[in-house]
Amino acid sequence: MPSGKELSYRQLDNLAKYLERYKLNKVDYQTALAINHEAVANGLPPVYTHKRWIWSGLENTRHKGMDGEVVELEEPFTVVNEVSGVVDYLMFPGDVESYANVGNVINCGCFVEYITDSRGYDDKINSEPVKSEQELTVKGHTDEYNVHDYNNGELKIYESKDLSSVYSRVDEVKAHYDSLPLKMRNSVNEIIITNRGAMNNPGWVSKTEMDRGMKRLYVAPNRCDANILGKRYQDTINHEIGHLMDYNRVSRSWSISNSREYQIAFDKDKALIQQRSNNREFLYSDEKTFSSGYGYRSNLNPELSHRPYSESLADDVRYYLAKDARRYQNMNGTAENFLWRFPNRAKYIQSILY
Repeated sequence: MPSGKELSYRQLDNLAKYLERYKLNKVDYQTALAINHEAVANGLPPVYTHKRWIWSGLENTRHKGMDGEVVELEEPFTVVNEVSGVVDYLMFPGDVESYANVGNVINCGCFVEYITDSRGYDDKINSEPVKSEQELTVKGHTDEYNVHDYNNGELKIYESKDLSSVYSRVDEVKAHYDSLPLKMRNSVNEIIITNRGAMNNPGWVSKTEMDRGMKRLYVAPNRCDANILGKRYQDTINHEIGHLMDYNRVSRSWSISNSREYQIAFDKDKALIQQRSNNREFLYSDEKTFSSGYGYRSNLNPELSHRPYSESLADDVRYYLAKDARRYQNMNGTAENFLWRFPNRAKYIQSILY
């Protein structure tokens, strides 16, 4: 960071608030570089060639004109502040190591999309999917799948022919994908609609596949409940994308759920629940109240000691987007809203999704 530049207290306070966003953006950039390095070391071409500036979408901000700007991966963006007119050269939004003007860094909510090829990128948007067939092995079973390829590999949806012959969900899944925040869409490029896997497992991701750089999730709609908000297969997709966002391939760790920031939010909500219970706003009996049932069991599972909060975080993504008011009941039997029950975790989830 440049030295000798005086900042006001307000500027320092705002800068501190956005250092966490800077760290996430920097990790994304370093991850793209590391993936390219590994590909080249194995005699393959780089995976990521360019990066694209994504405007936050917030009104009265300074970088709306930057939206969609594409540069080579290791080149800086020429960032123009639309209010002051100053220009900076940043490797990614919030790049505090490169900035010369705090007005281009503080309170910036923009982010970057890493792409494999900038040629014809805009022409791929909204194009019709390329359809094909492919054999795919899922949980030891090899079946035939219909493949729908959108935007030249930006998203592939595989659907088991056994399922598609009864009722195809491809259009529904694509519509749900399109409705998600861009950061979530950037975290997945393959969705497998299947009826394989454990009988009670509605969805999953594979750590082995994530270690290989794959952004793939599996969902079994027949094991979901279409009538319960938070239990639909769309909610399961959100949960699994939460895992894909959480896992850092470079460090081989669950970097978001293991972060101090998430654990602080978790503990704050735990204290708040205890306080509200003491005030008899609602009744709770044990630690299960602090997580979803699945998240709670994962917290206690010694086999998941390396990622004790990962299921809780993925469920937080699920219920934040579903805004589930049926999951929790207070002592009077009145439905509570996830955003009210877990305000600190909800705020943190919002910060990583938008």
